[in-house]
Amino acid sequence: MNSIISVERKNCTGCGSCSNICPNSAIEMKSTFEGFSYPYADLDKCVMCGKCSEICPVINETADIQPKWYMFLSDDFTSWNSVGGGAMTCAIQYAASEGMKIYAPVFDYDYSDVHHKLLDLPDDLSLLCQVSYVESKAWLCYPEIQKLLDENEKVLFFGTPCQTDGLRRFVGETKNLLTVSFICEGVSSGFAWSDYIQSRNENSRINDLKLSHKELGLSESIRIRFEDDSIYEELEKGDWITRYHQGVILRQSCCDCKYDVNKYNSDISVGNYSSVNKGGGKGTSLLGVNSESGKEFIEKMTSGKNYICKEISKTDADKFLLSIKRDRVAPDERKRFFEMCYTHGFKHITDGISEKEHDGARKFAIDYHMGDGASWIILNTDVWSKRNICGEQYLLSNGTAWQRIFLPLDHTLKIGARYSYSIKLKMKTTCPKVRIMLSDKAAQDSACPTLQNLNEYGNDAWAIVTGTYAATRDTLKYVMLSSTDFTGNDPYICFDWIRIWEE
Repeated sequence: MNSIISVERKNCTGCGSCSNICPNSAIEMKSTFEGFSYPYADLDKCVMCGKCSEICPVINETADIQPKWYMFLSDDFTSWNSVGGGAMTCAIQYAASEGMKIYAPVFDYDYSDVHHKLLDLPDDLSLLCQVSYVESKAWLCYPEIQKLLDENEKVLFFGTPCQTDGLRRFVGETKNLLTVSFICEGVSSGFAWSDYIQSRNENSRINDLKLSHKELGLSESIRIRFEDDSIYEELEKGDWITRYHQGVILRQSCCDCKYDVNKYNSDISVGNYSSVNKGGGKGTSLLGVNSESGKEFIEKMTSGKNYICKEISKTDADKFLLSIKRDRVAPDERKRFFEMCYTHGFKHITDGISEKEHDGARKFAIDYHMGDGASWIILNTDVWSKRNICGEQYLLSNGTAWQRIFLPLDHTLKIGARYSYSIKLKMKTTCPKVRIMLSDKAAQDSACPTLQNLNEYGNDAWAIVTGTYAATRDTLKYVMLSSTDFTGNDPYICFDWIRIWEE
C-alpha cells in the first residue's frame, strides 16, 4: 500500500473523493496514529485510470467566487439553543419541510466522536455539531448521496469547505444537491477529541454537551453536563479550545489551508458572527451566498418568518473573517503533542502522569512458561495496550538461562513501511543487557530485528525508549524483550505503555 498519487500528506484534506471515485476499489481511507484519515492505494488493484487525480481538490484548482454576505438572526428559542444566530438549524428545518434529505455532522450519543449521517429529525437536532471542531468521515456518505440524487431526491449537505468540495467533485453538477460549508478554522483529530471527552468523563456519563453555550456568554466555550448533574465548563482559553486555536491538534493541511471564503465550492457559507451581537446575548450568524441556488434557498427559508437577514458589505465581512484567522504552531510542536497524546493520553498531558503500582500481575498474562532452563511469557493485550495499566509488575523467573517476554501487536507490521515506536518500561534486574526486538514468535533471536539494546539497565526506575524502524518482513506481530538472564532478588518488568505506529 503506497500513498496515493503525488499529494503529500501535509496537503491532503482527507475529503475521500478519490476513494469513492476509484472504479477498482484500490483506494482505502486509513487513519494514522494522529486520528486523521488519508487515502492509500493498493498498486496491485490500481489500473492507472487517473480518476483519482482528476477529482482531487488539492491537485485541481477551485475557482474564485464573490459571496454576498448577510447577517442572520433567527427567533429567540432557536438562536438561544444554537451556535451563532441559528442559521444552520433554520436551514435544516426548512429543508426538512421541503422533503429534502439532510446530511450533517452529529455527535455520537456519548459525545466521543463526530460523524456524518442522514439526519433523523427531530432527534438528531440536539446532537448537531455546528462548528468544525472535529473531523468527521464525510466520505462515507458520498455513495449514499449519489444514490439519492440518481433517484431524483433533493439533498442538503453540511460540511467543511474541503468536504463540500470533495462531494461536489464526486457527484458532478446536479440541481438536486445544495451544499452548505462551515466558515472553517480547521478540523481537529477525532482521536484527540475522544481522548479529551474521556478525560472529562471518569465518574459519570455525559448527558449533554454544548459548544458555545449562550449561558457562558458569546465567547467560545464547551459545557458538559453529566448524569449526576455535575458540570464541566471550558471557556475561551482551556485544555481543548486553546490547543485548537493554536493549531496544535489540527490536521496538517489546516495549518496551510488552500480554502478561503472566496474558494468555497458550496452554495452557502455559514459561521458564527461572533463580533456582532444583534441578538441580545443570543448570538448572530454570518451567511455567505455563493450561487443562485443558495440565494433562492435563503430567500425561501426566510420568507414569512420573523428572521433578520440583512446584507452587509464585503468590507465588514472581510474584517470579521480576518479577525478569526489564527497563528499556527511549528510542526515540531504539533508532532510532539500527538506523540504525547498517543502514548500518555489527553488527561495525562493536562493533569500529569500517575505512576501508581500494583503487585502480583502475572494474572495479566495469557500464556507463560517458567523454568526448565527457559522462560517465556505472552502478555494480555487487553491490559498492556490500555494507557492506564499503572505499571503492573510482570514477575520474572530468577536466574533462568534465557527469558523472553512477548507483547502482541494490534496488527502485523507491513514490509517496507516505516514505524515510530514509544515504550515506557521499568525493570528490576542485575542483568547487564536486555534487547527490545520484534518477533513472529517462531524465529530465534538471531533472526529477529532489534529495536534497542538496553545496556546496564534495570535500576527499578521508569525509562522511555523511542525510535524508528523500517519493517524488513511482514510476519512481525510481537514486541519481544529478550535476555540470557534476569537476575537479582524478585526480578520483574513493568510496562506503562507500548505504541508502534506507521509514519
